[in-house]
Amino acid sequence: MSRKLNTPSFHTRMLVVAAGLVAMFASHAIAQTPLGTSFTYQGGLRDGGVPANGVYDIQFSLWNSATFGLMVGPSVTSNDVNVVDGRFTVDIAFGAQYNGDARWLNIAVRPGASGGAYTNVLPRQSLLATPYAQALRLPLEQTFSVSNNALINLTNTSTSNSSAVLRLTSGAPSGNSLGIVFQPVLVADTNDGNGIVSYNSSNGAYAFYGRNEGTSGITFVADNLANAGRAAWFRILTATNTSNALEASTNAVGSAADFAINNAASAANALRATTTGTGSSAFFDNNNTAATKPTLDVESSAAGVSIPSGSQDAGIAIKGDSTGSFSIGVMGRGVSNGVFGYCATTGGAGVLGRTDGGGGAISTGVRGEGNGAGTSAIAAFNNFGIGLYALAQSGTAIFADNGGSNSTGYAGDFVGRVRVQGNLQVTGTLTKGSGTFMIDHPLDPENKLLYHSFIESPDMKNMYDGVVVLDSNGQATVTLPSYFEALNKDHRYQLTCIGGFAPVFIAKEVSGNQFEIAGGSPGLKVSWTVTGIRQDPYANTYRIKPEVMKDKDERGKYLYPEVYNKPNSLRMGQSSAPFESN
Repeated sequence: MSRKLNTPSFHTRMLVVAAGLVAMFASHAIAQTPLGTSFTYQGGLRDGGVPANGVYDIQFSLWNSATFGLMVGPSVTSNDVNVVDGRFTVDIAFGAQYNGDARWLNIAVRPGASGGAYTNVLPRQSLLATPYAQALRLPLEQTFSVSNNALINLTNTSTSNSSAVLRLTSGAPSGNSLGIVFQPVLVADTNDGNGIVSYNSSNGAYAFYGRNEGTSGITFVADNLANAGRAAWFRILTATNTSNALEASTNAVGSAADFAINNAASAANALRATTTGTGSSAFFDNNNTAATKPTLDVESSAAGVSIPSGSQDAGIAIKGDSTGSFSIGVMGRGVSNGVFGYCATTGGAGVLGRTDGGGGAISTGVRGEGNGAGTSAIAAFNNFGIGLYALAQSGTAIFADNGGSNSTGYAGDFVGRVRVQGNLQVTGTLTKGSGTFMIDHPLDPENKLLYHSFIESPDMKNMYDGVVVLDSNGQATVTLPSYFEALNKDHRYQLTCIGGFAPVFIAKEVSGNQFEIAGGSPGLKVSWTVTGIRQDPYANTYRIKPEVMKDKDERGKYLYPEVYNKPNSLRMGQSSAPFESN
């Protein structure tokens, strides 16, 4: 049987029963049973202008607008509701649909015995704030969208240092064991934003402060379980800020910071410092004058390679790479020593340098520069073995250059005995106090040495000699080397008869690299000697001057002061040796 409803007089009103609300909180405080989302609704229904009685089907729905709009969540239908004297009471549960936005309740009714359409009761009823009290139930779960604001704003107006805006306490045990997740006090989860953002607007205060008052444990732990990204990132975004983005200090006896990679397959850096500015990427300073440890102590347990190279990474405790023009990979500066290398392994090297670049003598494995008077670019000391050892399997083992235009300095200056095992080539002028050859004595090579002095001359003179047998006419033609006339001028001759006497003479001087002897008897042997003064381009350019004045700073000094009974301090040239003791 259908029943006609008088819509204008058909009205409802929502009442949340206070006793039910009190019971809701009381039961939660005692049993801590999670609450549902339902609330009690009591309304009045009039039919034909008089209070309705009977059974009705009532349908409830939530909307985001008083008219039209969108329905929020599902509709809820209460069938066969008993209405007595126009009054009815039902429980309605729309689920978690309260996010802070306004909601309107739409009600539609039909007689309980009818299967027809529902009749909307207008206007929609605006829900007051009371149902939102269920949003504070525990566990709390709400979803809402807000722009330029916060979902929760809490302000503590107290100026007490002992008060807090929000205090969270966990009663579960805690720990720091690897792989065990302990109950956190606060979880900040985000799908596309920041988990926790902390602001500080007060000078000297902390945006984030963590403190551990236990006997062990860790104050702050950051774990990243993703395949990419950082566990922590410290930034200073103000260009004029001169502070440090991260500072670690300790008053204890342990390390201020420890960086470790626990993945044996990782080839990444445990610590990486970079800068786009003009300062240093990293700075280490030890201000304790009584310190017994290095400012930077680096160790490597990896094995290197037998022949190191510039691309080698394994087995290196410290490696410096610098790719800029005229840059330096590693630089050391100290009061006594800039760089010190030590190796106790037989065959090892305290300092090893290598270059694979071209550029002749400029590309060097180890290079030293002295930029002050009396300084040495490279110094080598050894109280027992070899002070400086150089080996070149191809090329030059040692190359020294005095700069070309340097007329007072030396590319090499040796104090004491110098030995050359092998061939010695001098492309310039060789000057000496004396000259000899030294060989094993032909008559007693095991026990004696034999010395002979050089033949000296004020001229750049060459000497050629030989023995010739005169022909049937008592004459002979002597053929000299093909370069003789090109090399020599001002020829001098000497003839000596062997086994007899004859008035031999030079019948024809050198011409076509030959000269003729005449005046002898057939078969007579004649010993001949010819000399010449060099006239090649080098000799003509660098002609030796037998007598020269000493340089101004050398006057009053001697090459060999000891032969004049003078002190060694008056030694010329060698007195400037950097480590000589006078």
